[in-house]
Amino acid sequence: MSLLDIDALNIRAVYSKSMIGDILTDMKRVGDLAINSEMWKELVEDSFMRGKKKIEPKVMFATVPRCLVSSLRFVEMKGSISGYEGEMELIRYFLKNSTILEKLKLHLYYTTAKEKFAFLTELVAMPRCCSACELICQSSRLKPLPKFGYMSRLHINLRLSGLNRLQNFLKSFPNLKSLILVMIYSTHGMVILKSHQINFSSVPDCLLSSLEFVDFEVAIWGLAGEMKLARYFLEKSAILKKTHSPFES
Repeated sequence: MSLLDIDALNIRAVYSKSMIGDILTDMKRVGDLAINSEMWKELVEDSFMRGKKKIEPKVMFATVPRCLVSSLRFVEMKGSISGYEGEMELIRYFLKNSTILEKLKLHLYYTTAKEKFAFLTELVAMPRCCSACELICQSSRLKPLPKFGYMSRLHINLRLSGLNRLQNFLKSFPNLKSLILVMIYSTHGMVILKSHQINFSSVPDCLLSSLEFVDFEVAIWGLAGEMKLARYFLEKSAILKKTHSPFES
């Protein structure tokens, strides 16, 4: 395929590890790149690592795309970043291999100042091919929702990347009795969560006084994030009577 003469590129979805590399390889002189999908969190994760820690950094692509060497000046990652391994590897790749990169813009989501500080410390320590590259970090925190005291049953479809937000969400349902939780996975890979990346620092009122039933409607793979979530409900729910968790063999 011949190189495409495009100045700006907005990638809205990525469905495999190699696709983003293939796209950039075909770009002759792209200067502005925006990655607009949650899918890029998983680009450097193996589908069934089951929480194993990486020993050596993964190689994003076999070669460095031409645009990173000669034209790419601005990169924006529009998905909320929480410090997952796939996110950090992709950030590290752009900083290490983009020779004339001027700005890298990140949208951060953290529930505590401690988590945010740890991420920024790691980010600043990453080697940069272009010493003049400016890092722009836009930070946000989830605002509390109004109380829905009349609701006793709730069905939630939740991405693993949203686990840290669950406890704040449940605070809006103080009289919740039944919770059905559907975990949403990518069809091309699972987000592998490290235990320290999930922070359940508080207990919603419903766990202390009303929650009786929790149903995980998707097979549990035994990933660190899943197990910590299950343990959280078992340990913190004062009157829990029944849970349902189908495990994948």
